[in-house]
Amino acid sequence: MGAVLVDEARADAVLDVLVAWGLVRVVDGDVRGTPKWGARLQAAAEKLNLVAARTGATPQGNALVLAVSQALAAENRTEDETLFRDAVSLLVTLELTRMDAAKRAQYGFDLEL
Repeated sequence: MGAVLVDEARADAVLDVLVAWGLVRVVDGDVRGTPKWGARLQAAAEKLNLVAARTGATPQGNALVLAVSQALAAENRTEDETLFRDAVSLLVTLELTRMDAAKRAQYGFDLEL
């Protein structure tokens, strides 16, 4: 999944960038994806599914990480490789917090949040 953001200051800085980009918002201390982010993520996941259906091959890698990466890349946010990687990590974590344990396991994340 890439580097896990263990440095709180770095995580806060990346969160601030994601808010500025309009991809997440903080409501009463709760971090949530914006409707814009949800639409981008869904479009990226559907594109991955279409490619898999057309080619008959499953894309290599974790489906959630691939969809998040492609959705963020579609926003033209790849110029800073470190920021891109950290943003993907934070956005994947955000998506995982919305899932129950069974769904997280389905995506290959056997962890308790």
